[in-house]
Amino acid sequence: MLLYRRKEVDALPHPRPPLVLKMAPDVDAQQRTDIAAVALRERVDGIIVSNTTITRPDSLQSEHRGEAGGLSGAPLMDMSTEVLRDM
Repeated sequence: MLLYRRKEVDALPHPRPPLVLKMAPDVDAQQRTDIAAVALRERVDGIIVSNTTITRPDSLQSEHRGEAGGLSGAPLMDMSTEVLRDM
């Protein structure tokens, strides 16, 4: 899928928009390695680290802690910082 997008972007007239990959902080170390390899091979212009998380830390105290969907903000600071450091 990413290769298909790279070809589409390269076919656009100048100035071309950047091709940016957005990744979740939920990925493990092997997935990070795989993402980095694909991003380099396909000449991705940038990586957004990190998107929202689908995990729910035990520290959440909100009445909404059981809701589905992406969680952002302070509760994922440590997780997203680790992913950013590794990438």
